[in-house]
Amino acid sequence: MPCSRPRLASAAMPALALLATCLPAPAYAGEPTMALADVRAGMQCTALSVVQGTEPVAFDATVLGIEGGPRPSDSLIVMRFSGAAIAGTGIGQGFSGSPVWCPDAAGVSRVVGAISQGIGQYDNLVGGVTPIEAMLGTPTFANGPTAPTIGEPSTSKTPTTTSKSAAAKAKAKKARAKKAKRTATSASATAQPWGTGRAPLTLTGVRGPLASRLARVSTKAGLPMFVGPTASRAADAPAAGPLVGGSAVAVSQVTGDVNAGAIGTVTYVDGDRVWLFGHPYNGNGAARMMLQQASITTVIGSPAIADQVSYKLGTPGAAVGTVGFDGAFAVGGVLGPLPATIPTDVTVRNAAGAIVQTATTSVTDERAVRGGSTAGLLPLAAGANAGAALQRLTSQAVIGGSAHACTTIFLKGQKVPLYQCADTVVPTADASVGGIESGVAEAVAGAVTPAVSAERFLKLIDRVNVDVRLRDEADTAQIVRVRQPKKLKAGTVATVRVVVIQGSTGERREVPIQVRIPKAAAGLRTGIAVLADPVEVTSDASFSDALFGDDEDSPAPPKNLSALRALYTPSGLSGLRAVAVPGVPGDEILAAFAGDETDLSDEEITELQRRVKVAKELPTVTVTGSASVNVRPSW
Repeated sequence: MPCSRPRLASAAMPALALLATCLPAPAYAGEPTMALADVRAGMQCTALSVVQGTEPVAFDATVLGIEGGPRPSDSLIVMRFSGAAIAGTGIGQGFSGSPVWCPDAAGVSRVVGAISQGIGQYDNLVGGVTPIEAMLGTPTFANGPTAPTIGEPSTSKTPTTTSKSAAAKAKAKKARAKKAKRTATSASATAQPWGTGRAPLTLTGVRGPLASRLARVSTKAGLPMFVGPTASRAADAPAAGPLVGGSAVAVSQVTGDVNAGAIGTVTYVDGDRVWLFGHPYNGNGAARMMLQQASITTVIGSPAIADQVSYKLGTPGAAVGTVGFDGAFAVGGVLGPLPATIPTDVTVRNAAGAIVQTATTSVTDERAVRGGSTAGLLPLAAGANAGAALQRLTSQAVIGGSAHACTTIFLKGQKVPLYQCADTVVPTADASVGGIESGVAEAVAGAVTPAVSAERFLKLIDRVNVDVRLRDEADTAQIVRVRQPKKLKAGTVATVRVVVIQGSTGERREVPIQVRIPKAAAGLRTGIAVLADPVEVTSDASFSDALFGDDEDSPAPPKNLSALRALYTPSGLSGLRAVAVPGVPGDEILAAFAGDETDLSDEEITELQRRVKVAKELPTVTVTGSASVNVRPSW
């Protein structure tokens, strides 16, 4: 392949300047490829990737050998990498998809594959390359009316389909998912191989304790997440040219003021079709995710984060297309049309009602494809967006003492939306804004979660609006009495009615509170207690419940829309929570949490607190007082 003439460099110029004068041309449509059968150990090759800005640079690659079987779909090309571009960092997350060019017998440079994984080596200079033949067998769009014809690129010698059967792909995907879930929760500080399973979700736009908490509970729930150290705003990213082989790219499921996705590299472009990564994003097959240009700030070498290897620190930029397929060997997309999204808008007002902050974040709409991630990400995006808006208000005087957050979920074909309000209070006068943002994020996520609990409800969601009103002081209410249902059924959700007196107005109100009746309550005298439980002082378990639902003790989703509406109570009185414990009287439940004398043993109290998932010590809360009832269930 022809090279530009070398330019003379002064001593002050980096060595990379000389190296960059003789590169293979970028991978425009129909660039030649090399079959795996023609790859030999000892080949001297060139890799392309972005290490800063938007322009790909070159570094050296040497073929060490080929691991696996004879077919491209069963093989991995092992290479050693070197050069000024990766000195001190090696390759790492974000390099996935970087094309590697090797000369054929005639001296013509051809694409042999894409950097796709590391092997856990200390210096990150040895890695695996997915053969281009396996990658180009990946569809770029699926189940769409405008799906392009999938075949070999105009000058490619690759087959039109992968040689691995659908059953083998499914088996391999399941094994990778299990491995990813195991390694995601590992506490080991040893560097792990990267790129071998699903790409870890990178969350940007939130910071501090809220960001750490979102990542922690999401990873534990099986959604590996890494918190980016900077906010990600596409509007602030430098402009980039058309995508070519080696370009930095982002695949995003959440975009806007909060962004969640993965940064990688373009391997191959053929007209309006593009292939990335050299490994799955999450391996779900058909997809509808946002394809964005990306700008790289730098490569972080040896980060001081457990289980984290070198990675590219970058910012998603302009949206340029749709990721239509998430395959075993590559992520395929189409340039041009963008995927549909579900917007979440947040408005923050001060105590006087003036708007002091707004935030907009959207979730890509994958409801039309099987295995889409919309249901799992919409609560997270809505909650994180609300928290991000509050984080921009750095003055405690502006924040005040509490926040009243109302979440409105607009439904297609329905005049009446779902509506839920909740209060979050700051425990002490000098508390940081972190307490409010975490509590509001949990309240908003918890309001969205029931609406995504079943496909019949999820398909109705049009958009989510959140209105947060800041207050100088927390308003309180005093519990007067609790009215319990006459009949209960084990394994269902019942409603208790709590009568309170509003502190600011003296108004007497009756607030309906949902309570789960465990299946184990059948035939037992069961206590129901109403607890004063602040939003911002909750365990990771309760935060996880708000984001993803309670998998351990969740009742079946509501049977119809009317039953779903019954779960939404626009009372705004957060801090109220009803719990039912089989075989334990209601007054014993209250005594256990108040630290009063009780007939329960220490072991029983510990187990009770674990099951109820509430903090042992409660600060000042929105609702004060507590009450209990003892119910002989009628089954």
